[in-house]
Amino acid sequence: MSHWLEHLPGLTPELIQTLLSQNCDSAQVKLLKSQGSVTTEQILKAKSDFFQLPCLSLSEYHVSSQALSLLTEEQARKFNVLPLFGRGNLLFVAIDDPMDLPREDFLRKLTGKRIRAVLADTADISAEISKAYLKKKTPTDTVDFEPRVDGYVETENLVEETSPVVKEVRHLLSRAIRMGSSDVHMEPDQAEVFIRYRIDGTLHEFGGPDLSNYPALVSRVKIMSGLDIAERRLPQDGRTRVEVDGKEYDLRVSILPNVHGEGICIRILDPESTKMTLQQMGFEPDTLRRYQETIEKPNGIVLVTGPTGSGKSTTLYATLQQIATRERKLITLEDPVEYKIPGLVQVAIKPSIGFSFGTGLKAILRHDPDVVMLGEIRDLESAEIAFQAALTGHLLFSTLHTNSAALAVTRLLDMGVQRFQVMAALSGVLAQRLLRKLCPECKAPRTLSLREIRGLGLSEDRVHYKVYRATGCTECQQIGYKGRTAVHEFLQITDAMRALPSRELTEAHLVALARETGFETMREVAIKKMLEGVTSMSEVLSIT
Repeated sequence: MSHWLEHLPGLTPELIQTLLSQNCDSAQVKLLKSQGSVTTEQILKAKSDFFQLPCLSLSEYHVSSQALSLLTEEQARKFNVLPLFGRGNLLFVAIDDPMDLPREDFLRKLTGKRIRAVLADTADISAEISKAYLKKKTPTDTVDFEPRVDGYVETENLVEETSPVVKEVRHLLSRAIRMGSSDVHMEPDQAEVFIRYRIDGTLHEFGGPDLSNYPALVSRVKIMSGLDIAERRLPQDGRTRVEVDGKEYDLRVSILPNVHGEGICIRILDPESTKMTLQQMGFEPDTLRRYQETIEKPNGIVLVTGPTGSGKSTTLYATLQQIATRERKLITLEDPVEYKIPGLVQVAIKPSIGFSFGTGLKAILRHDPDVVMLGEIRDLESAEIAFQAALTGHLLFSTLHTNSAALAVTRLLDMGVQRFQVMAALSGVLAQRLLRKLCPECKAPRTLSLREIRGLGLSEDRVHYKVYRATGCTECQQIGYKGRTAVHEFLQITDAMRALPSRELTEAHLVALARETGFETMREVAIKKMLEGVTSMSEVLSIT
């Protein structure tokens, strides 16, 4: 098999064979360069001839500032690449290793562009990254998106599909969706605009527009979402829809004025998430069995608890779709309705006109539903109506913000719900968190120390516990994690729990009784997944 080294002048076949047999030609060629045996130009020419790719001396090239905005300086350094210029849907990028195909694939996902490689020297790329991004930060190196009149953007340039600001917003959203983001955060500062995507629950910074162009971007987002572009003092909320790669996504948009302008938060709602089944959500087999037994009951209340962004809505939608039949009437009361599910009657509350969870729940009970999903139990009024509905023959699902399943019982009592109502109507509480999964391509093995074993409560009989840690590669965008799975604990309310006196309705007593029916805490389930190589110890500790 031929190799690009064969195109280098002055190398004997024996030396080439030696370099190839050592499988470290880059280090060896670096040594040859230092000895003066070959030059940088000769190496580039050899690679260019072999790979049939153009090569470039970066010191003589002026990099496009718009191309630079597609990558942050940090990302460019991580991958040792330099965006050069764009042409339509093509982005020309200086790289040093044309065989690194995963890197090119990642750049395609990151920028939303088709990548065309241009060969350059490794050291030159590193040096030019510093120069190019330093120049980009100077106030003179800016490109206006739109013509301006007295500081305002011409309105027609915010709706024309070929307008630069329209293209920029489309690019920011497309890139976020292709990266698997759940949120896009745009925040102006005194000197720059920060664009951050929330990927697998963690925010990551990406390249954004120049500060001078940000007002046009805000106005475009407002127009898309049906908001008032002239209102810059009050918060605004809206919705819109975009199509990326032939698939439609709903977006929830929130505008929040701050001291430097207006911040934007865009929630990306993937319709595919509503098609998940309970079996796909990471349940332990015994936990899933007990949860399914509970949701098949004809009445009672089932609560799903956890912080914002822990997947409660996804679990509830999967639950409702499992029990939905044509013989049952299902009504949901949500704030707002995030996903539209066929077969469900979905109602959105409107607090601004007095249509709260409490009043909405009273109204929908008059429609004689078999199953009700209440978006959240927020106050005593909605809690009391929910428990009364459950006691009169309805099956009701809702969410509550508590740190564990057992704490939901004490939380309801603290809200003022009567003890007899809680223990008579409550069927079960599912607590949930989302745990990041290690990237299977780059996770690295390690052994737990004795201190870590004791801290996790593991048996000291085993000396070596093999686990994995995050490292980072192009496949996972250098994060070390790729995708998430849910960890659960399910407290099934038993007769023994209902018999407890009020003073003994504590987390410790409830967990002790629950263990008799197979209860496992979220921490115990998370540790299981760590020992199976699904996640890391740091991730287990961060969520439990």
